[in-house]
Amino acid sequence: MNPRTLHDLGFGLSVSYLPGAGRTAFEQEHDTMNPGRKDGFYWRAFVTFYVIFSFVVIAASGLVLFLSPPGRVANWSQWSFGALLKSDWQAVHTVFALLFLAAAAFHIYFNWRVILNYIRLKVGEGLHRGRVSWPWPPPSA
Repeated sequence: MNPRTLHDLGFGLSVSYLPGAGRTAFEQEHDTMNPGRKDGFYWRAFVTFYVIFSFVVIAASGLVLFLSPPGRVANWSQWSFGALLKSDWQAVHTVFALLFLAAAAFHIYFNWRVILNYIRLKVGEGLHRGRVSWPWPPPSA
């Protein structure tokens, strides 16, 4: 198998994503996030999917709540959309927002090394090009 890089996908990175690259046999065998595994549950993929799904639900419920009549009018007229009252839409919006925050925290946890490597790469590029001067503050011109 030819190891591909993220640079090949147009992200400007040259980090290999070949499954198991740079890890011991024990780490490969016991890593639940390893995309090369054929058995087990993929937490990383599940959390990523749930972050996207909950964002869509939050956006849809937010749009419904934005377009709904004000509180008293909605309560007196028993306003509903899609078989849910305004208070139900508010509950859906709140619950999915809290679950979104939890899933986002897990998403950051599962992708922490990738995030740090990306930041290091961009800061390194900035230092190399002279866009970021170190030590801070920059010398006066």
